[in-house]
This record gives sequence, structure tokens and C-alpha cells, in this order.
Amino acid sequence: MDKSIVNIIKNFGTEGDLLVAGKRNIIKTFPYNTIVLNIKSFKIPILFNGIIYRYFRKSKARRSYEFATILKQKNIGTPNPIGYYENKNYLRLLDSYYVCEHITPDYVFKDLFNVDNPDTDEILKQLAYFCFQLHEAGIEFKDHSPGNTLIKKMNRVLLIFF
Repeated sequence: MDKSIVNIIKNFGTEGDLLVAGKRNIIKTFPYNTIVLNIKSFKIPILFNGIIYRYFRKSKARRSYEFATILKQKNIGTPNPIGYYENKNYLRLLDSYYVCEHITPDYVFKDLFNVDNPDTDEILKQLAYFCFQLHEAGIEFKDHSPGNTLIKKMNRVLLIFF
């Protein structure tokens, strides 16, 4: 990964604009060249899980990057994956980060029904089609929670991202 992005990650705790502060993960945005980056910091795993992620299983950050890359290859809308970073010691995974291009959504699915929106019917149709595309591409998306679904209007077509 680009050294300047690694420097951004190393200053993740003190820099960047907070986008999401969840119970397990934090997402911040950072300006980078001509784009804005989203960097997701995954919760530091407990000791046992840290050992598993160090030696036997891919980190959540690496899986996020690899799955996003597969989605892009299959022409399924998702923010452009940039890379991932893992901080490890000899024993375990300490922390990990997934980096992608920031997309400013027009809607977040969880907020769609809290306002009067003339596009709701079309958004629901497009969401159903998006899920159909995932199924047809052989992708089983297991975390399709309302907060994970971003919707972007482009030329009267709604693109669904997660």
C-alpha cells in the first residue's frame, strides 16, 4: 500500500473526520490526493482471536478488501477498494484497517423510511434488483443490515452500495 496511506492509518486515532463510531468499528474519512478515503478500523480482537487471525484466518480488513475487489470484478456497485493494513506482532493480529474510496450517498437505507421521499418505491425496486444481481453473481451477502446499504442517484438510476 502507498506509504502516505500507511501514514494516514498510523495517525488514525488522532486525525480524520469521524463518519461512524460503532460499538466494534470506527470509520473515518481522510482527504487523499484528488479523492476522499474511507478508512475502517476494526476492533482489536481478543487474544485468542488475534492468534487465529494472525496464523489461520484472514483478517476482517483483508476479507473486506478481497470481497470488494470481487464485487467490482462482477460489476456490482461498491466503493472502490484501495487496500488493507494489518498491524501484527509475532503472536497475534493487533489491529487492522480497510481502505476504500469515499462515496457520499444520497440515502442510507435505514433512514429512507423516516422522511417523506418520492423515490421510495423506485429505491425499493432497485434494491430488489440489486439483491437479484448479487444472487445471480453467486454472492451471498450475510450482513445486509439497513446501515450497511448506501444509495446513490446517478442519471435517474439508483446505484446501491454496501
